[in-house]
Amino acid sequence: MFNLFCTLPALPAAKPQPIPLRCMKVPPLPVTPNRAVVYARTADRHVGVLETQYNSVLAAAREDGCIVVDAAIEHRPGSSLRKPGLLRLLKVIRKGEANVLYVQDLSRLHGSPFWLYLLFCWMQDHNAKIVTVACDIRYSLHYDLHIEQKLLERAARKGRDVPWIV
Repeated sequence: MFNLFCTLPALPAAKPQPIPLRCMKVPPLPVTPNRAVVYARTADRHVGVLETQYNSVLAAAREDGCIVVDAAIEHRPGSSLRKPGLLRLLKVIRKGEANVLYVQDLSRLHGSPFWLYLLFCWMQDHNAKIVTVACDIRYSLHYDLHIEQKLLERAARKGRDVPWIV
C-alpha cells in the first residue's frame, strides 16, 4: 500500500525577483504641424513693399514648419474695417481648416486696440493663435496697445491658452 500523505521537506523561501520587462522603443507620436494662413496688408501703393512683406511672412510660416493653407494680400488703409482678404482668412480659421494667423505686425490687422482686443478674443474662442514676424507680439500688446493684461485675465478666466505665439 502506498502512503498518499507524505511530507515534503520545506523549501527555502524564494527571494522575490524582479520580472525583466522587455523594453522596446516606441516611436514618438507624430507632431502635426500647424495649419496657417498668411496675411499681408499695406496702404503703400508701391508693389514691392507689399510683395516683400508677403514673402517675409510666408517664409516665417514655412520656417516654423506650418502648412500654409491660404493667404491674402490687400491694399487697404489700417483703420478700415473693410478687409475682405482678412475676413476670408478668418472664415478659414472658423471652419477649423487653419489654427494660426501669420502677419508682419499687429498694425497690419488694425490700428485700434479695441478692435484688436476683439480679434484676439475671437481667435482664443476658436483655439487659434496669431504670430507676428517683424516685432515681439507681447511687447506690442503690453506697451503699444495696453491690452495684454486684459487678454491674460480672460485666458485665466476661460481656462484657455493665450491667443498668440511668441
